[in-house]
Amino acid sequence: MIVHDDQKWIHDKWMPLAQEAGLKRLAFVTAPTGLGKLTVEDVSGLVDHQELRSRTFDSIAEARRWVSEAPANN
Repeated sequence: MIVHDDQKWIHDKWMPLAQEAGLKRLAFVTAPTGLGKLTVEDVSGLVDHQELRSRTFDSIAEARRWVSEAPANN
């Protein structure tokens, strides 16, 4: 789980730094169900804006495939 204060830090501090560093895609790999999955999906929504895209996946293989695609294929 990611507590509210950490979610705020991700949005306010980490995201601008990641974008400034050139990060374009961020993949979250979660369990298929559960409270942790819901929390990560909430955080994914905080990250997903402007040039930085994020998605959640059930497998590392799917996540790797998506992050390696050309940026135009959001």
